[in-house]
Amino acid sequence: MNREIKFRGKNCIGKWRYGNLEIKREITDEKTYESIRISGINTSNYTSGIIPETVGQFTGLYDKNGKEIYEGDIIDFIYSPTCLNKRFIGFVGFTEYKHSCVIVPNIPSEFRTNEFHIENAMNGEIIGNVYDNPELINAKD
Repeated sequence: MNREIKFRGKNCIGKWRYGNLEIKREITDEKTYESIRISGINTSNYTSGIIPETVGQFTGLYDKNGKEIYEGDIIDFIYSPTCLNKRFIGFVGFTEYKHSCVIVPNIPSEFRTNEFHIENAMNGEIIGNVYDNPELINAKD
């Protein structure tokens, strides 16, 4: 499956930008400067400076409402193998092997891992992201 490679990031006035990621490094004798920008895809030609910690890559997947899932999104989803049908709230991140997954903090003890395959999130709904709504990842049913 081919997927569109694109990113999102928040600019200094709090607006989310979507598109191509550009990282520019300038090295002088005294210091190294780095700027991160997102340039528009297709019809938009904007370029916007981005807060580095807010950059997230599109996973190539969509939630149950058709919304694009990005690294950093918080997802309310049902984990249903072997009829467990348990509801979790987790955020999209990457494993040590660089695979995207949904990470659920404070996981119940019956699970051996707190990382779920990203495709489990497709039955769920994006309810926010870790930058705008960090309190959601600790929400209870």
